[in-house]
Amino acid sequence: MEINNSISRRESCAIKGLLIILVIIGHSQPLTDYPSRLWHYLYTFHVHGFFILPFLYPKKELSKNRIKNYFARLIVPYIILFTLFLIPQLITKSSSVDYIQCLEAFVTGGIYPLKNSINIIYIWFMPTMFSLYILRDYFNNNKSLFLQYVLLSVGFILYFFLWVCVYGPFFSDIRTKLMYISPISILQSIGALFLGVTTIFLLNRSNNKLITIFILLFVISTVFFFITPLGSPFILLLKLIMPIVVFVILYHCREHLANLSILTKMGEISFVIYIVQTPLCVLFYTIIPKYINTTNIIIAIFITLVLIASSYYFAKMIIKIKWLNRFLFPHSWNELIGKEI
Repeated sequence: MEINNSISRRESCAIKGLLIILVIIGHSQPLTDYPSRLWHYLYTFHVHGFFILPFLYPKKELSKNRIKNYFARLIVPYIILFTLFLIPQLITKSSSVDYIQCLEAFVTGGIYPLKNSINIIYIWFMPTMFSLYILRDYFNNNKSLFLQYVLLSVGFILYFFLWVCVYGPFFSDIRTKLMYISPISILQSIGALFLGVTTIFLLNRSNNKLITIFILLFVISTVFFFITPLGSPFILLLKLIMPIVVFVILYHCREHLANLSILTKMGEISFVIYIVQTPLCVLFYTIIPKYINTTNIIIAIFITLVLIASSYYFAKMIIKIKWLNRFLFPHSWNELIGKEI
């Protein structure tokens, strides 16, 4: 199955900039106390876009050096952050820490294992993206259509259970069990592989008529999402198609988005922003509600804008610290170990 769409760096950064803003808005929900339905709505597509974008980048051969670079960029920060978040647990709850549970969380990198061990879940993104990059390169360079379709078939099942089915005890139980048997989030990434390949497949065949249909689907899906009970089968259908529908629309708006410098600037450092925004959210949760009534919609919007700006400028400050940037945000294995390229 050929994947031949592409995107410029500026356009990619603009899409990432918009997506990271939506992620921050989603993470700020406990602080601003806006309707939880909006929170669920954002979670149907915002982070998914980051897992679709890599399928638009040029094909790369899967090699030992490339895997080392992926490891440096994603697993090394994951190890550092996991350790940093584990230390407070060891200090404050040393007698009740379940070390086996912590080891399971570290190895799997799944949302539920992380929540039950270090109570911080947002770092799940890193092992999942690491596995996805490897799977993407393997898929793109594999000439066996049979194997590709097997991967996509399994990917559809895993995408459905791990990415779509988040409501209802039956589905949630399956989702939790799958995360506990998924080292470096490999099962989540196979589901993301299906999402990425399917989206690019539709992009390759898109035209003005299809884009119009997708816009109508987006509007209709949005309306029905806000008026339909979360546990209904219809919501499952919406969650299944929303990431694809939204990304196709964003892709066709990419040139306009790229003209917004704030999006491209945020997109250039979106990974760093992602790392810092959750600790900033926690800091805001701890301090602001003591002094400000965050239930007022105007105040909630203002606080969210402050949080977005704070995440951006704090990320810019972080990347200027060379030694921290080298270990926490290396671009390659050679940069991590200090070897001249």
